[in-house]
Amino acid sequence: MLEEIFIEVLNMSYIGSIVILSVLMARLLLKKAPKRYTYLLWSVVLIRLLTPFSFDSVLSLLPVNSNPIPADLSSTEAPQVITGIAAIDVPINNALPTPEVVASINPLQPLIFIGFFIWIIGMSALLIYGVISYIRMKHRLNGTTIEKDNLFISDKVVTPFVLGLIKPRIYLCVVNGKRDCRYL
Repeated sequence: MLEEIFIEVLNMSYIGSIVILSVLMARLLLKKAPKRYTYLLWSVVLIRLLTPFSFDSVLSLLPVNSNPIPADLSSTEAPQVITGIAAIDVPINNALPTPEVVASINPLQPLIFIGFFIWIIGMSALLIYGVISYIRMKHRLNGTTIEKDNLFISDKVVTPFVLGLIKPRIYLCVVNGKRDCRYL
């Protein structure tokens, strides 16, 4: 069960990285376009990374296998990764360990198990760090002055930013009584 979840996360990350590269290339072409289109492109990446399924189509931007790492990778005799791109498949498949006939366990099973727990620990650490940073920033912004609607002014920040997911607030910095921030 843990192996299947981790392999699904690896597949989603692989396809997500291809989408990210596509968005980065599209941004080069859309430098003069309004910024909302850039945000729209990044929302495609977010959706791709969050959804555990994909649609296959002839017109797809990703003409590769959507699940290059098979779910039974650690239980097959000759594990293979099939992305559909030979330049990627050959080096990866040559690097994969092949199980011995007398071995009772596939060499990939412990590696996938260890990789899963490293991933869980990393995700937990990032989540804890994000929550602590958000709480510290909210505490630091107590006493800000409301300008209008969701626009706030503070002398405790050094650069303008937006904070919040459900009710985002815009914070502007004030230096010597003027709305002028210097990037440090």
